[in-house]
Amino acid sequence: MTRKEVYRHFCTEHNVPIYLHSDWLDTVVQGSEDWDVFFSFDKSGRIQAYFPFVFKRQGFWNKITMPLFTPYMGPRILYPDGLTEYEKRSLEIQILEGLISELKGFDDIRIKWDRAYDNALPFYWQSFRIEISYTYCINNTSDLNELFNQFKKSIQRQIHKASSQLIIKENTEIDNVLDMLEKSLGYRVNHSLMRKLHELVKRYNRYHILEAIDSKGKVIGAIYLVFDQHELLYLYGGYDDKYNNSGAMPLLFWQALQLAHQKSLTFNFEGSMLKGVERFFRSFGGQLSPVYSLKRIKFPFNFIDWMRNRKYP
Repeated sequence: MTRKEVYRHFCTEHNVPIYLHSDWLDTVVQGSEDWDVFFSFDKSGRIQAYFPFVFKRQGFWNKITMPLFTPYMGPRILYPDGLTEYEKRSLEIQILEGLISELKGFDDIRIKWDRAYDNALPFYWQSFRIEISYTYCINNTSDLNELFNQFKKSIQRQIHKASSQLIIKENTEIDNVLDMLEKSLGYRVNHSLMRKLHELVKRYNRYHILEAIDSKGKVIGAIYLVFDQHELLYLYGGYDDKYNNSGAMPLLFWQALQLAHQKSLTFNFEGSMLKGVERFFRSFGGQLSPVYSLKRIKFPFNFIDWMRNRKYP
């Protein structure tokens, strides 16, 4: 069996995040892109880590890239029970060093790693550049009253106001949330790809679409969520800025947090580094969580990349 065939079988037996599923990877690859996976095995031959990735070739330039609409990639480790902190870190180093050695054929590697992983030392030792971005997460959704009390007071007021004026409904189709996303972004997104991804998560029932509807039946905001056995994650969404003061987005996220509570999941805002978005997400009282972006570009491709991105006066 090829590595991809092994991984397809692995995905049928393990609850991997939907955005790392082999079917997701089949869907997001575009044009010259393809995907593959590396594994680490324990002494008994069982998979102890998996590392799916999307790559593309541009002439002699072999790249590992972040695919569209995919929040995280990078290695995932299946930790045995009962490890001490020393044993856990030692295992991470052993596994990651082995997986990194498999990357020698790639000239340009760019990975946004999952927030759960905080040991990037093996990448640093292998000349990766480590950049930090942030997301906000709520790791304990068990007590809704306590959760609500942690919100910024203005967010609480907006939710109370919006609750009396708006209705939150679930939808199984993507049209309205795409419309809201485009209103927020100000440009058209890749409908074909996003519809394919929606059909995929719909098939596995790993999503929620929440819509805020006003008294006239008009959708004025919507969010798209995906989940696995641990986490409910905000993937994308938006609102009609003509209704900026409606409280639609605070109410939608409050409903999303109630879903996380019902499913006993953590909630990940999949945060933005944009100051205005960060301020909004911070208002829900979540924990600021660093996310590592791992990059390594070999010579002469690092010079070519620098020239492409150089800003001239």
